[in-house]
Amino acid sequence: MLRTPVVIANSLFIRDHIISIYGYPAAQIVVAPRGIEPALFDPATISAKQRADMRTELGGSGRPLVIMVGRITSWKGHAILIDAIARLTHKDVDFAFVGSGIDNLIVELKTKVAALGIADRVHFAGSRRDIPVVLAAADLAISASTRPEAFGRAAIEAQAMGVPVIATDHGGSRETVIPGKTGWLVTPGDADAMASAIDEALADPARCAEMGASGRANVLAHFTTQAMLEKEFSGYTRVLARTAPR
Repeated sequence: MLRTPVVIANSLFIRDHIISIYGYPAAQIVVAPRGIEPALFDPATISAKQRADMRTELGGSGRPLVIMVGRITSWKGHAILIDAIARLTHKDVDFAFVGSGIDNLIVELKTKVAALGIADRVHFAGSRRDIPVVLAAADLAISASTRPEAFGRAAIEAQAMGVPVIATDHGGSRETVIPGKTGWLVTPGDADAMASAIDEALADPARCAEMGASGRANVLAHFTTQAMLEKEFSGYTRVLARTAPR
């Protein structure tokens, strides 16, 4: 990497990491945040029936639905979220973990859920390909990673679908989630802080709806595939300008 004239980073967090760890010149780094395709992640394309059917599939009740999308690995924070669920003031809520993962960890998490007496509220949905519909059915999305996300695509996908996000306060999430406007940032690994944020969100559905609308506007303004490609292309043009015959 140090031999190249330009490096493309997918977040400011990764740019700063490259600078601090490798001593790469800041002026030679192009930041191109990852993006979503607006036509694919568009809540207007999801019907009321699709939402209702998905809510039934993921929760099976008329309660609020909170979604966590991501591969089930130890650092994604599923165990922390489970602890937070057990501490909530709002008990009448369904949670769905969407994603595949490490089999023995999934067994451990299911055992933990049962031991805490919350098995009726926590659902393991497995891997799915219909994430826009899953998110459209949700009232709230969670990113609970205990290690920093390099970027954190789940947060922008949720916001694109008009869903407010609670994310942990480090890594790329600091660049995609605007506290108080599109969601909440909480201390990594802190189940009490996570529970408090979830309770706050569920207590005010109107505010959540406003945050969801702001989140979609935030994504459309900053995190689309078109914006990503334009910034990546600027890196290529810089390299070509250096190597062009003179």
